[in-house]
Amino acid sequence: MTDFSLPGVSPGELDKQREYTARVRAILEAQFPSQPPKAFVHTYGCQGNVADSERLKGQLSAMGYVFTEEKEQADLVLFNTCAVREHAQDRVFGNVGALKPVKEKRRHMKIVLCGCMMQQAHVAERIKRSYPFVDLVFGTFAVHRLPELLYKTLRGGKRVFETTETAGEIVEGLPVCRDGDFKAWLPIMYGCNNFCTYCVVPYVRGRERSRSPEAVIAEAKELIAGGAKTISRLRTQIAAEEGRRQQLEIQLAERQNLQMIGYEAVSRLGMVRPGSWSVRVVTLPGEAVSGEGQTAYDAAGESATP
Repeated sequence: MTDFSLPGVSPGELDKQREYTARVRAILEAQFPSQPPKAFVHTYGCQGNVADSERLKGQLSAMGYVFTEEKEQADLVLFNTCAVREHAQDRVFGNVGALKPVKEKRRHMKIVLCGCMMQQAHVAERIKRSYPFVDLVFGTFAVHRLPELLYKTLRGGKRVFETTETAGEIVEGLPVCRDGDFKAWLPIMYGCNNFCTYCVVPYVRGRERSRSPEAVIAEAKELIAGGAKTISRLRTQIAAEEGRRQQLEIQLAERQNLQMIGYEAVSRLGMVRPGSWSVRVVTLPGEAVSGEGQTAYDAAGESATP
């Protein structure tokens, strides 16, 4: 079952990261006195990675970075990686290798790799051994620690690797830099408990855990206030009816609350096991069901629209 009892990251931990944010900002202001440093951020893989990158960019912005689409002009390059498909991994290794001549020209450039690939010990070891010009590597459980890890990289002058697997606490309150004004990603759940033989998600994202309905609704309201017209709710697994009623109730509450604030909510279905499918998962009380796996809403719909 999904774990709803996991504590969030403590206020003390978030305060510590804010202190590191201020320290990094001071270092960068001294290093770049005439103009702010530039960061290039590229995301591989799923919409969950895109949502993570928006939080990484929010933290980078708070530290003083502005963003560029030209990695050759960047002072920091960050790749948020995907481990689901071999082709995506091959692209990452190729693109990281292509940064070597860029860094030879821009010795101060920091190269940062994070995400699902980096959560795998054998990948982190390969980066450590074969790509000595990479400065910072961290996994999916350390997204909120970017200020601390980057500070250690800037201050110590040594390579930093952080791929420790934690209990997977829910992290709320991170700054977010959205990629668009009208279409928004809204994470509601992380991880997976199924351990399918063909899937790496439980090993790199941890066990199932859900944000509270209050946190989801609060972020949805912020998105609407910011002008969002399309909100895609992100989860890695759709809860089955049997044995996961608490998860189901939370999903229904989310949809009801989104409707109350003016949005019709439709789930984006990502990785779904056949045994996890249920009409009740996508049906609110009183909705007409138009067929198995379908409701009055498109069961495979991508968005919530006003």
